[in-house]
This record gives sequence, structure tokens and C-alpha cells, in this order.
Amino acid sequence: MRGEAAAERLALADQLKSAALLSKGLDQAMAAAEDAEAAGRTDLKARALAMQGSLCSALGDGRRGVQLARSGLELALTVQLPETTGEAYYELGEALGYAADYPAAADAIDSAIELCRAHGVTELGRVCFTCLSPVVRLMGEWDRSLAICGEVLGDDHTPQVLRMVAEEESGLITVLRGDPRHARGPLRRSAAFGRGNEVFGMEVGATWGLAMVAELDDDGTAPHTVSAMLERCLLKREWHYALPALRWAATFLAEQGDGGGLAQCHRVLATAATQNSSPKVLAALAHAGGELALADGDTAQAAAHFGRAVDLLRDVKAPYERALTQLRRGAALAGEGNRDAAVSTVTSAYRTARQLGAKPLARTCATRLAEMGEQVDRRLGRLAARALEPRRSHSPGERGAAPACRRPDQPPDRPRTLRQHTHGGHACTPRTRKARLLVASGGRPAGGGTRPDRSGRPDGDPRGAAAESTAIAGHEHGKATHVVSFAPA
Repeated sequence: MRGEAAAERLALADQLKSAALLSKGLDQAMAAAEDAEAAGRTDLKARALAMQGSLCSALGDGRRGVQLARSGLELALTVQLPETTGEAYYELGEALGYAADYPAAADAIDSAIELCRAHGVTELGRVCFTCLSPVVRLMGEWDRSLAICGEVLGDDHTPQVLRMVAEEESGLITVLRGDPRHARGPLRRSAAFGRGNEVFGMEVGATWGLAMVAELDDDGTAPHTVSAMLERCLLKREWHYALPALRWAATFLAEQGDGGGLAQCHRVLATAATQNSSPKVLAALAHAGGELALADGDTAQAAAHFGRAVDLLRDVKAPYERALTQLRRGAALAGEGNRDAAVSTVTSAYRTARQLGAKPLARTCATRLAEMGEQVDRRLGRLAARALEPRRSHSPGERGAAPACRRPDQPPDRPRTLRQHTHGGHACTPRTRKARLLVASGGRPAGGGTRPDRSGRPDGDPRGAAAESTAIAGHEHGKATHVVSFAPA
């Protein structure tokens, strides 16, 4: 009787964890451990301890959570039941991920996958394999995440919930890489599924992705999407999957000049910090604090906040989040008049974005450098500078008129707006137009004088601009192997 109660409590704890009701889930996992102990069910006690560990870590106590999860794994190994041991490995991976040790989390989940495959534990193996994708995405291995998602979506036996995880993850990476058109459908489907089935990690990731789609499309709906996302985050109070979205939201709202929205985002993160004081949460809060200070014109305070956020991420392998904060720190340093530090910081952010294939972030970095009067082609390479130039339109019969990346089954583009025709097919803000003028003038500010040559740059690249362009182009072609194709929404 107590054994059955333990199994039921574990199932409930798992559902509560998915719904981001973490404290209630922890209560159920602790009660399950007591029931399992009374029933003499070592297997269930091992699972309960491992789940307690992942939930404790999700609530902010990463050290205790990882210890509990390891104790559950050690107990599971004594009973020599593959499924129990696989679940314990998976929960340890979850605990490590919540503690922001993403490489160790990936190793633990890989161990679970190998064990499940070796012993024919198919259903759990699929869960572990699919749920590896967000871990490797957070640690910057985007191509690996896309490859996992492609395999999941290509398997006709994949359950719907796992297909939705794969659509959310692949859609999120696709829009982070600047392709809103192919991200929109998967993100809409996964956002609806996550909301309807109380899978908050999926919901918040997909909603963030849809906000980025709206921003890239410049359709005016991004502020509403972000506002709704903030409300859900405050309601759910889950501070793992939501953090990258909240960091991005703070910067988006600041650049929109939405002081009220930015203050709300900061309040959400301040609430998070009262419940979870882990470095990754404090780093996101410091980032939002930097945006508030920058909006108030206090560049010194902003630079200090952003610097603290970068320092807090030093031991966390989260390259996209770090690069975004570096970009904003560069803006604050430039406002202080510390041009050399600003250029070095933004250049570092650009190189990370380029390695990830995060084109929108890389383009923004290049724009900021051009605004500082930096010669983008010399600093970043000719391809980066070319991305800021107005694009030449082709006549119908001219070579190169068709996009090189178009697939045979790809539907034609939507008619472009007058604004897009005028500015080369991309929404062109006054900031971007200014950067393009700077590029066209060789990086000289509008005031006239010639900027002195800055030889001996701390981040100079001996390969030169041509090699830089080749490296970037090689990255773009290399990642095509892992791109997931989706039917139009």
C-alpha cells in the first residue's frame, strides 16, 4: 500500500515540476521517500531522493540538490534495475542543469541515454535524449541541439510532448540565428502546447522565441508578447528556463524606451533573487539593473552592473547570455567615454555571436562598433561590414537574383513593404542607417575628422579580413547540416 502511494506521489511530483510548481513537487517527493522507506522499496526511494535533488536545485539550493540526486543514484546502483538507475542519472542531470553546471548535466544525461539504449529502456531513453537538447543549447552547442531535435522529429514513434520539446528548442535556435520565417510555426505550436499542458519550460522558451520573431518581423506585437511573458514568469516563479528570456526582455524593453516594462522586468528578477540566490539569477538581475541605470543616463552605474553580471557568469558556460551582457556593457563603457574598453568588450561579444551563428546579435554588435567610429571591416572582417551596407537589388535576369539558400520546395517570399524595399529587405532602424553611413564613410564619424589608425589592437586577428570572411562563410555553410525543416505554419 505504501509502495503504491510512493509511486503515485512520484508521478505527481514530476507533473508539478513540469508545471513549475516546485515547492509542491518537493513536498510530494519527500513524502514519496518516506512511503518508499516504509514499504521497503529501495528502487522507489532512490527515485524519490533523485527527484528531491533536482527540485532542490531548481529552487536555488544547487549544492544540496546535487548531493541528494547523487545519493539517489548511488542507491539506485545497488538495486541494479536499469530503469531506476536511468531515471536517477536523468534527475542528477536535471539537478546539475538547474545549478548551471551544463557540461556535467549533459554528461549525466548522456549516461542515462547510454544505459537505456544498452538495456532496451526505450521510453525513458527517448525522454532523456530529447531533454538533452535544452541543456546543450544553453551551453552554446546549438548545432548539437538541432541535430537532436532533427532525430526526435524524424522518428514516427516520438510522443507528442517530446515532439513539442524538439519544436520549441529548434524553433528557438532558428530565430536566435535570424530566421523568423521558419521558426514561427514550431514556436507557435510549442507555446500553445506548453501553456495548455502546463509545461512551463516549453511555454516560456517558445514565448521568448515568438517575441524575437515579432521583433525581427517588426510587426509591432513584440511588446505585448514580452508583457504577457513577464506576467507568466511572475505567476510561475520558475527561475531556470525563464532566465535567458528575462535577460533578453530587459534589453529589448530598454531599447524600446519602455521604462514601465523594464521596471516590471527588473521586479520579476528581484523576486527571483529573493527565492533563488544562485549566480545565474543574480547575473540576470544585475543585467536588468544595468539596463535601468543606462535608461536613467547613469553610465557609470550601468557599467558596474553589467560588469558584475559578466563576472557572475564567469563559471557558467552560457555564451549567448554572456555575449548579450557584454554588448550592453560596451554601450555603458562607451557612454562613460572609455572607448577602448567598449570596443574590446563589444568585439568579444561579436565573436561569440559569430561562433554561435547568432546573426541578429552579431549584426547589433557590428552596428554598435560602427557607431563608436570603428572601422567594422578592419575590426571584424569584410562580411560583418557588408551586413551593414544597403543591399543592391538585382534585375530579374541578373546573376544572383535568386537567394542562394532557397530550397526547391520553399514557398515564395511575402511581398516586401516599401520600407523593406528602400532598405534592402530588412527593417532598418535609424540606428542601423547611421551605422551604414559610418561604414560607407570608412568608419569616420559625421563630425568630419579622420580617426587615427589603431594598430596593435588587443584582439587583432592576424588572418586578415579575407580569412575572417571565409571563416564566417564556412560557419554558415557548416551549420546547414543540422537545420531542421518545418512545414509552413
